[in-house]
Amino acid sequence: MPIAHCVLSPYVANPSNDSTLLIEKWGRHSGLDSSEMTITIVQAIDQAGKSYDATCTLTLPNLWSPKSVSLLQLGLASALSEHFGIEPDKVIVMTSLIESGRVVDGGNEINW
Repeated sequence: MPIAHCVLSPYVANPSNDSTLLIEKWGRHSGLDSSEMTITIVQAIDQAGKSYDATCTLTLPNLWSPKSVSLLQLGLASALSEHFGIEPDKVIVMTSLIESGRVVDGGNEINW
């Protein structure tokens, strides 16, 4: 259940409204199955302060191993760079691990 929410700078061109290719790239760069991955892409209207072309939060269940967490966050950063033509130093991914029981999906509390 890797879920990423990414905000693109107003200056980044979005080549497509279809994020399927981006999900495939994330799976390929992370070396993990992409069938449960979700990405939401939003274009910012304005941005102030330190400039990033992509600012992303990645939410993962805390059952992922440290190695898998690393692969997922690095894979996401690489996929975003490739997909949107962004320099790696202009992408930030912030990862949060959530505990069992802190997710509701389809009206059901999810425990692992």
